[in-house]
Amino acid sequence: WYYGPQKWSMLSAQAQYNKEHALFNKINFLIGFQDYTESRNDRKLNQEELRKRTENLDIFSANLDFGKEFDKKTELYYGMEANTNYVHSSGLSENLLTGNETEIASRYPDGSTMNSLAGYYSLNYNPNGKFIFQVGSRFTYTHLKGEFDKRFYDFPFDGFDMRNSAFNGNLGIVWHPTKDWQINIHSSTGFRSPNIDDVAKVFDSEPGIVIVPNPDLKPEYARNLELSIRRSY
Repeated sequence: WYYGPQKWSMLSAQAQYNKEHALFNKINFLIGFQDYTESRNDRKLNQEELRKRTENLDIFSANLDFGKEFDKKTELYYGMEANTNYVHSSGLSENLLTGNETEIASRYPDGSTMNSLAGYYSLNYNPNGKFIFQVGSRFTYTHLKGEFDKRFYDFPFDGFDMRNSAFNGNLGIVWHPTKDWQINIHSSTGFRSPNIDDVAKVFDSEPGIVIVPNPDLKPEYARNLELSIRRSY
């Protein structure tokens, strides 16, 4: 087996605006498009059939970020982002002697989508040279949708339509009790929503063994607490 060539193209545009306002003094707007293609090919020893599976992703993204410096002690950042992924997946079996091609199961459901929308804020406060406070939170919403092709595998489900969301946050304190010492305390929560590869991949590694989709897969959550002490000499 071997991978085919990876083909990746990206286009992006960015606009910035800088002017003093009550809620912001800078804005950054970024949009982008990515076209990504990769393929996997395999053939059993001394067999005529070469299996070719190709994935093509169209990825659209947009980010809108605001920044506000209230004074030398306080900075506020906030914004939102949106992403859309379209998955095109196909499978072909080519007879190397005759050149005939027949359709086989694709690695992912063709035409499936993954969308995400998020908003965030982050506040930094430095009241003096000894303390720095940082607090922030983020809301994320994801939506996965696709239909399984039952022509090749008799799945007990037709497709998936998953919606997940979560609020996450972080709180950090940096303390300089003296010029040589630094104490950091940081707590945060994390969230990872399943993607198309997690939920819908079909992979037959060898005869009789197939990795099947899992449309009931749940998100992952993390809670972190970190303490660090630094001494400079």
